[in-house]
Amino acid sequence: MQERRVTTGPVDWFLREAGTGPALVFGHSLTFDSEMWAPQFAALADRFRLIAVDFPGHGQTHCDAVDYSLEDMTDRLAELLAALDLDRVGYCGLSLGGMVGMRLALRHPARVAALALLSTSAEEDGNRAMLDQVNESSRGKPANEGTVQFILQLMFSAAFRAAQPAAVQPFYDKLNVTGSDGTYWAARAVIWRQSILADLDKIAAPTLVIGAEKDTAIPHVHALRISERIPGAAWQLLAGSGHMSSIEQADTVNMYLRDFFSGHLHGDTP
Repeated sequence: MQERRVTTGPVDWFLREAGTGPALVFGHSLTFDSEMWAPQFAALADRFRLIAVDFPGHGQTHCDAVDYSLEDMTDRLAELLAALDLDRVGYCGLSLGGMVGMRLALRHPARVAALALLSTSAEEDGNRAMLDQVNESSRGKPANEGTVQFILQLMFSAAFRAAQPAAVQPFYDKLNVTGSDGTYWAARAVIWRQSILADLDKIAAPTLVIGAEKDTAIPHVHALRISERIPGAAWQLLAGSGHMSSIEQADTVNMYLRDFFSGHLHGDTP
């Protein structure tokens, strides 16, 4: 795996890359970073050129902008793809990453050859007032151990936390690092997002939607409604999985992603 930085406009991007073949870009969840895609890098680098980004306000990406929206974040990602000379890519996003992916397919459709959306939502957040209060008080960093544990409960199912504490530990550690204004602004963009559910029938890219049965961060009905709105979208539900399905059920997710993107980026029959 290679790591590098690319600057476009106000964003100094940090990227992780591996493999060769058609480009497949990964967008991570809120609060974590591109490192969460390690199981997918291990499984798919023989088939695709994998590029995982740290979004503004996350990981090692730095952004001078403030008070930006998901649409702004999406447009910045399109600028990065242009800087990388990537005209058309496969895109896979979970949670925040899926929110960006849908907007990329709507705002920059020529760049998206195929789209995978995991544990995400196209709707407004019904708890935005409460979440905004938490974000304002924490400024991008969980205020205490109780808040850290609450976030982990949203991200991982109880069964996985009990059975795989070593797999959860790196995410616990990330929640305990010093927060930043960048994290705060990214959270605001997610909390105050506008619904795009009514626009999803305009997405022309082949799409795979994966929901997680035990997801308490974004209940899987959100993903189901996405699959029902995007023309021809394929739907999969992961029984027993929490929000971070790419970690909890990595082998199954990798199988779905390999088959889907091989069919649409390589032209193989899934």
